[in-house]
Amino acid sequence: MIVLRARDRAEAIALAKADPFVSQGARSYEVRTWELAGAHNDLMDPGPGPDDEAE
Repeated sequence: MIVLRARDRAEAIALAKADPFVSQGARSYEVRTWELAGAHNDLMDPGPGPDDEAE
């Protein structure tokens, strides 16, 4: 598995097709969207901590 950052799906496909293993038929590829975790989307929330009150 290779994870890369591309501007859009078209760029990701172009990068995959340009890989020598893919272009020579030794490997195939599948492009999937992967959302990065960060403060902007709260995907890195660790959940309740030991000092948090139970609801």
